[in-house]
Amino acid sequence: MEYDYHQLCFLLKISPESLLYTSDIFNDMSGFDNQKIKIFLKARYKEALISAFHDAQLYYYYATRCYHLDECLEDTAEMVLKSQNQILISYYLKDGLFSEDQINSLKLLDNEKFWFQNYHLILYTPDLRTDLEESITKYLMPQRANTDLRQSRYRDFYKKNLTLGKAIINEIPVVTENIEDYLEKRHQELIEE
Repeated sequence: MEYDYHQLCFLLKISPESLLYTSDIFNDMSGFDNQKIKIFLKARYKEALISAFHDAQLYYYYATRCYHLDECLEDTAEMVLKSQNQILISYYLKDGLFSEDQINSLKLLDNEKFWFQNYHLILYTPDLRTDLEESITKYLMPQRANTDLRQSRYRDFYKKNLTLGKAIINEIPVVTENIEDYLEKRHQELIEE
């Protein structure tokens, strides 16, 4: 019923973490029309991107992907860059949602504190993968790698994983599986208690 969608949106607004536990369930329901929450998700996602709460940003991103409402992500790339949410930036790199100019702006962030997003920047940017050793040295080598042995270990570790195409972020279906596993284990704990 239309009223149910309003209630759902109200609950999701006050408790966005519930998106993690409900999105895949509602999406699988035959009577659920995800288009009826599209405007809500898009508005709340943009609102979350302005805030400093990186978790909420990820909840809305996850829900948007679960509901296959990817068009809600199209005009948010600049906001994601400004959010400095390295995990979310990594997902946008994987999804190819950044323009060439935006990727070029990410290439300027070679500080060690950006290692997480830079790992994915290299992984999903062909010109950075072409000269992998140089990219690793520029974007991933920590300051504490101050000996040849340490630098060699870091370089070998990153080179192996980047060559194999291993991301640190999970695909959305894997995130869903992990959430389901967690809920099942939590349910078992409650039964045992």
